[in-house]
Amino acid sequence: MKVKSIFLFLMIYTVSYSQQYTKFRIDDKQKKELLKNGDTNILMIEIYLDDNERNINTGRSSLSDPNNYIVSAKKKSESNPKLYKNICLECYKAEYNFQRDRVSGIIEQRLPLPEENSFGERKKTFALENQKRDSIYNSKFKEIKEKPYDRFILAMDMLGKKNGISYGNFTIFTNMDEELARTRFSLYLQNNGYTYGTDSKQINKPNFIQEYYIPKTALNNEVNNYIEIKYYYSVHNELPSYYTTTLDGEFPCWLIDKVIIEGTTGVIINIYVNYWLQSRKTIDSDKTGEIAKHTFMGDYISLQRIGLNKCRIEITKQGGDGMNYYTSYKILERYNELK
Repeated sequence: MKVKSIFLFLMIYTVSYSQQYTKFRIDDKQKKELLKNGDTNILMIEIYLDDNERNINTGRSSLSDPNNYIVSAKKKSESNPKLYKNICLECYKAEYNFQRDRVSGIIEQRLPLPEENSFGERKKTFALENQKRDSIYNSKFKEIKEKPYDRFILAMDMLGKKNGISYGNFTIFTNMDEELARTRFSLYLQNNGYTYGTDSKQINKPNFIQEYYIPKTALNNEVNNYIEIKYYYSVHNELPSYYTTTLDGEFPCWLIDKVIIEGTTGVIINIYVNYWLQSRKTIDSDKTGEIAKHTFMGDYISLQRIGLNKCRIEITKQGGDGMNYYTSYKILERYNELK
């Protein structure tokens, strides 16, 4: 009954959203005029906002922030006021702020959903958590300075920073909480021009999750680009999940056993080269099968050519067992101290 109430709440908000926050949108003629002058700011702002709206209406809480484009558009409007006549940049900002308010509502009403529920119903609270972590911790952790996953998250953010990867976007994969690792990598893809693709290719079933991404914008030779990610995990009730330590309630800990990232060749090689910049990599371009490999912490990362214009990154446990991050980063020890 409560799930139905949340759905009704979102539907009412959607009607309100359409009526109050999209009526100022510019028409196609104005967009063409902007593009003719080489200005893509408004186009990107609307793409981000539309993508956010789809995420919210399917229960996802990760948002793409258009404010950089809004700032850029404001500068251009000052140098070319005629081109920006009748364009309300503050309205775009208000629309994004309204979306953030609605995401806050989703997080506050987050429910542990059965495994068989559709992919779109799973709540992705991590993006907003990065901004408001202290305000949403379970009451038993409120007065404690160090939270169970803090050391691990700090280490990942420091490694990401060295490689120019945004805060909250870098992660190892195997032997780590699936929700935490998957969401950090999802944010990386979304911050690098990708968005969720066809809903039918998003799969959520016991011990397996599949996500499917396509470019937010694409040139003619990029329209077929895609990224398909398969997460294989096992349940470990002896360990605390990330959400158990940050939200009210008990959530199962799903540890990743293997990840497969498939897609068009250029896209996958770009991820392989840029996401793990710490490791030197030599790519053999003349064969099918494994064309490069390296290890990073407990992950064994294999780049494979599997077909015409199709590659795969397969991430498995180094040495068969990988690393125990719950011991090395004192996640379990800290959690037990707070019980």
